[in-house]
Amino acid sequence: ADFFARAMARAIKIRDVNVRDFGAKGDGVSDDTAPLRSAFATGGQVYLERGKTYLFAAEVTMAPGTMVYGNGSTLIRKNQTASYGLSMAADCRVSNLKIDGNRANQTSPRW
Repeated sequence: ADFFARAMARAIKIRDVNVRDFGAKGDGVSDDTAPLRSAFATGGQVYLERGKTYLFAAEVTMAPGTMVYGNGSTLIRKNQTASYGLSMAADCRVSNLKIDGNRANQTSPRW
């Protein structure tokens, strides 16, 4: 019974992460694709730093159940020709986050 209780406690624990913990800079210049991918893959509560701009240069997917707290920050797609974007799996939630496809600087028809 003790083993079952510990397993259930681990299974329902909500993972709180900050993209900074994965190496995101949020300066609008550095490529934050890998840190965003890692943070969103946790499926937990993901916090972005207040007012920062996170640049992504490849497909970024949120795992099922991910909750993103943007705190007034921005996700912006890098200028390039390849088609990619931001994908959300089932039951994802996003609050107080601007998502900018950077359409003015894209040559891909997807945006």
